[in-house]
Amino acid sequence: MLSLVTSQLQLLAGRLLPLLALQPSASPTRPSSGGGGGGAAGGAAGGSSGPGALIAQFAPMILIVGFIYFFMLRPMNKQRQEQDSFNAGLKKGDRVVTQSGIVGTVVSLEAQEVTLEVARGVQMTFLRNTVTQRYQPGGTPAASGDTATSKP
Repeated sequence: MLSLVTSQLQLLAGRLLPLLALQPSASPTRPSSGGGGGGAAGGAAGGSSGPGALIAQFAPMILIVGFIYFFMLRPMNKQRQEQDSFNAGLKKGDRVVTQSGIVGTVVSLEAQEVTLEVARGVQMTFLRNTVTQRYQPGGTPAASGDTATSKP
């Protein structure tokens, strides 16, 4: 009975040792065990998997940085360039909307400021980068909201 258990343990150890030698975490402990042939094999396996393991560790970080660039930074830069070109193309008489939702007509333009006439005789000065878009009366939500407020 004892010989049967011993032979089973030897068979199990014979199957597990090659698997343990391929583990990167097991390779530093292998040479200190004193096994001449096993230590050299463990060192060779650890050395050959070093660059691959390094790439595998940095691949998720590289993918995250790529994701952030392509889906966050690049669209923001594109939107900023479009906004800058819009602000550079402003001229007197344009009907525009500010970030706060104020609609007005451009009366005067300066380097960083724009003066809008929001009502007859009422002029307000805004920073140029707060003007977000041209005013289009047909596409405003208020025009479509009139039908929702009507009584049946």
